[in-house]
Amino acid sequence: MHRRACFGVVSVLIAALTQAHASVPLTPQDALEEVSGVVDASFQDVSHLPPEEVARRLMTDNRVVLLDVRSAEEFAISHIPGAIRVDPLAKNTIGIIAVVGSLEGKVVVAYCSIGLRSSRLLVRIGQALKDKGATGLHNMRGGVFQWRNEKRPLIVNSVPTLRIHPYSMGWRQYLADDP
Repeated sequence: MHRRACFGVVSVLIAALTQAHASVPLTPQDALEEVSGVVDASFQDVSHLPPEEVARRLMTDNRVVLLDVRSAEEFAISHIPGAIRVDPLAKNTIGIIAVVGSLEGKVVVAYCSIGLRSSRLLVRIGQALKDKGATGLHNMRGGVFQWRNEKRPLIVNSVPTLRIHPYSMGWRQYLADDP
C-alpha cells in the first residue's frame, strides 16, 4: 500500500476508535492501549519502546536524543525533560541536525501525543537519520499521553507540570486524570 494511503487509513482508524469510545466508555488507559495497538500494527517497520524503557534509557544512556514531534503550541504547554521539538512535517534532517548537532552514535527516540506523528516522521526520514550516524531509531509507544498517564515528569520552562496539550477534544479521552 502506498505510504500516504497507509497514513490516511491509520488516521481514519484512530478517528473511528475515538468516535466509538465516545459511545462505549473505556478507561483512558484501555482506550490509549487500543489506539497504540493500531499504531504499532500500522508501523511494523518502526521500533516501539514503552515509556518505562525510554525513561530507563534516558537515565542510563547519554547517547539518547529525545525528539518531541508535536506542534510548538503543544510543546509550549509541556514536554518531557530534555526533549527537542522538531517539526512533525519535517522532510529531512536539516532542522534536527541544526538543533541536535551530530547524530553519530546516537539513539533517536521520537514521541508525539500517541505515537502516530512520531512514527510517520521515523518512516519519512529514518534512513536519513541513520545516514547521519544514528545507531537506533525508536518511537515511544503511547506517546506523551502514556508518559503522563504513568505519572512521569513533564516540564514547562524547566518547571514541573501536570498540564498537557490534549491535541484535540476527541483525544482528551486518552488522558487519565486530566487536570
